[in-house]
Amino acid sequence: MYVKPGDPSVLLLAVGEHVFGAQGAILRSTDRGETWSQVAMPNEPNSPIWAFGSHHAKPDRVVACAHYGELYVSEDAGGSWRKLARELTDVRTVAWLPH
Repeated sequence: MYVKPGDPSVLLLAVGEHVFGAQGAILRSTDRGETWSQVAMPNEPNSPIWAFGSHHAKPDRVVACAHYGELYVSEDAGGSWRKLARELTDVRTVAWLPH
């Protein structure tokens, strides 16, 4: 789960059909979890979304990873996503540091 730094009303939840599954999605709430909606992804993730990374210096940037190595970036606190071209093997956590 991701809680936007400085704005705890924005939450992201990573989901998938099971740990080693072939599908993943991100749910987003802007009202502290009262309601949730599935966020449109640029492609169907190849596995469950596993983790989110953010930094308080730029709280609208969020990085997410799928279990089987796909990486996604949002510049609007999870409202929309783009997939990075680079793919890795199994990914369990992700972080980014501002320059």
